[in-house]
Amino acid sequence: GTWSGPGITNPTNGTFDPASAGVGTHTITYTIGGACGNSSTTTITVNALPTVTFAVDNASGCAPLTATVSNTMTPMGTSCQWLVDGLPVSSSCASFTNTYTTPGCHDVTLQTTDANGCSNSATINSMICVFADPIADFSFSPTNATVIAPIVQFTNESQGASTYLWDFAGLGTSTQTNPSFTFPDDSPNNYNVCLTATSADGCIDSICKIVMIYDEFLIYVPNAFTPDPNYDHLNSVFMPIVSGHDPDDYEFMVFDRWGELIFYTQMSGVGWDGTYKGQAAKQDVYVWKLKVKKLYNGEKKEYYGHVSLLK
Repeated sequence: GTWSGPGITNPTNGTFDPASAGVGTHTITYTIGGACGNSSTTTITVNALPTVTFAVDNASGCAPLTATVSNTMTPMGTSCQWLVDGLPVSSSCASFTNTYTTPGCHDVTLQTTDANGCSNSATINSMICVFADPIADFSFSPTNATVIAPIVQFTNESQGASTYLWDFAGLGTSTQTNPSFTFPDDSPNNYNVCLTATSADGCIDSICKIVMIYDEFLIYVPNAFTPDPNYDHLNSVFMPIVSGHDPDDYEFMVFDRWGELIFYTQMSGVGWDGTYKGQAAKQDVYVWKLKVKKLYNGEKKEYYGHVSLLK
């Protein structure tokens, strides 16, 4: 006998090809020839493959990027498998949510089987893309500016950014790449300077650094003084007037003409009152020595001189 009908690719053995037959219900006939010939029919139903569709709510953005991919099939199917870059991530038919922390694009695949047992899959290449964050950084010069010249030049060392916003401790802003800024010159202070760098994709990074404006290093040492136990006048105590120094690294000494130490202090702002071992020192010329460290650059300096004690 022979087979006939849609989808029959081999009439002798009755091979049926669903793809050739197409979707629908098909009548297949088996015929026996000869004097006692006869025929019989049967039907075969070919179901359509499920059409796999899905969508994402957040296709691109800066890291970390959280995206939910949802099944948009009707009906969804009875079993599903989601894959990202070929790796399974979820078996939920409705949707899956994932967070991506590294820059790059990701392929998404949905494999599904419907109620008729038919399986199909679809892949959307580069469905989810994560943009690279910029890296904000900067340097500045000088690093030891003083109130005499509190102008600081900033050098932008950011990577992967196209626009910039500088905030100079709330005293001003700039969108220049390499701005300069003049800080207040009324007193030494620390200023928190922040740079926000934005990439062409809108990703942001920021960094803040402390800019220190130091007091100018100045020294004045009188060459004579008149001791007064009541401290009734400004010149009654002998001491250097120093600004811009480290008060924790300070030494001041007074010697008589024979080199004997008669006064010593490590406290800035404390001076010699003209006494030695509880007794008033005689009118004479004395030698002083001062050791200080500059606050703005850490340089240590020594100074020497003479002072006349007058009565």
